[in-house]
Amino acid sequence: MPHLFTIVPALLILVPPAQDATPDANPDATRDVTRDAQQFDATPGASELLEEIAHVPFDLSGGRPVPVVEAMVNGQGPFRFFFDTGASACVLDSGFVAELGLETTGTIPLGDPTASARIEADVVRLETLELEGIFFEDVPAVAFDRSALGGDVIRGVLGLPLFHEHLLTLDYAGSRLIVTQETLPEDGEGVVPYSGELLPEVTFRIGAQENVLHLDSGSPTGFTLPTALVETLPLKDEPVLAGRARTVNSELEIWSVQLDATLVVAGMEFVAPRVTYNDRLPRTVLGYQVLKDLELSIDQRSRRVRFAPLRAVEASTKR
Repeated sequence: MPHLFTIVPALLILVPPAQDATPDANPDATRDVTRDAQQFDATPGASELLEEIAHVPFDLSGGRPVPVVEAMVNGQGPFRFFFDTGASACVLDSGFVAELGLETTGTIPLGDPTASARIEADVVRLETLELEGIFFEDVPAVAFDRSALGGDVIRGVLGLPLFHEHLLTLDYAGSRLIVTQETLPEDGEGVVPYSGELLPEVTFRIGAQENVLHLDSGSPTGFTLPTALVETLPLKDEPVLAGRARTVNSELEIWSVQLDATLVVAGMEFVAPRVTYNDRLPRTVLGYQVLKDLELSIDQRSRRVRFAPLRAVEASTKR
């Protein structure tokens, strides 16, 4: 039976009101439009580790396999938030903003860049935000009515830019975020550089083709490919309708198929992977079903990421 997916990262694509990307827009052009539109600095004014290393516990109890953390906001709480590596800013529910009595400083359009409709989100700032072991000040955020995405217990989404001055490790096996001041070495095992203006893009290879993918803990699937790429690849079975996905301002069909090819990213080989695809969102995404078997570290200062398969992590801790 097809399922309904909710795509969390699409909340945070900031889009210029004068330039609308259509479903049949060139994917590269869509990326350029989104990049040019990003005038919103989502990084906090200051951050401080309370000890040498912070362990921020998370669970997957938010109704989808996306990490949920607890945070104090302006000295109140704790409140529950999704953490999403595919989110280019922090997002709050408008009801939560009203509850805290926050003042808005402007508006900004956001949404799925392939849909014509846009949502005007309010721009706000949090005086303080505190996770277990780490403290942030002057945190920019956008706010809108998130009720259509389900649930009122989760107050918003904490995005990757929050940790722009730190090394962040997403540790699914330990159900925690690990935050330090360390830097990933250029020649470290499993370490690769990343590109991308808003969010990390890592090079991958499939067959003779090379492209980039987004690292997205907000995606419930494994590899999600654009339809145009799937149509060029050999298949092991017939595509099936997996369900429908909902972004902040649109819905789309999600299809599933097993590839008769090997996908390689950061030296890791995925033989004949089952992938999902759609004809609307132009990016390749690496999501939860793959990330849960890895330790993923992201160093925004050096623009590097590290992929550590759990079996390698477990072996190193036994030495």
